[in-house]
Amino acid sequence: MQRLQQGIGSMLASRPLGSGGQFGQMGGGSESNPSSLKEVLAERGFEAPARQTGMQNAMQSLFKDPVTGEFVSGGQHAANHARAMSKFYGQNPEALEIAKQYRADPTQFGVKPAPTRVLQQEMPRVLGNQPQQFQGPSLDPAQLQQEQAALSNAQASAAGMPPPQPV
Repeated sequence: MQRLQQGIGSMLASRPLGSGGQFGQMGGGSESNPSSLKEVLAERGFEAPARQTGMQNAMQSLFKDPVTGEFVSGGQHAANHARAMSKFYGQNPEALEIAKQYRADPTQFGVKPAPTRVLQQEMPRVLGNQPQQFQGPSLDPAQLQQEQAALSNAQASAAGMPPPQPV
């Protein structure tokens, strides 16, 4: 028996529930490799509230992140989901602890780090902690003076003025 997971016309609509990851990937298998906090919580027996989908108004809301407690802005669906998650975490303090650990380091749950996170961690090691300074080719003082004079002459010529005279 198959149930629709997405809307009509979705690439995933005809897949049976629980039949694997993203479109184009093989499903099943005995190894578990979660890709989201919701999946990590589900593996531990928690059923977190689903995020709303569909149309929403363009107005932004300010709401409290249920894990960090910081105020963030987002659409109405995000605000509703944050309220539902706050209630969920209030009823399931163990799930809140898992969420805090997941936010701190998702790799400890088998989640592969995002490329940007890897780059942020590796850049200082590769480049060193000193900011890189890039300079153009260096000229000796006589060459520099010739270049500046040629530039001044070209600017004066373009403006229809006589070239500047050396002082």
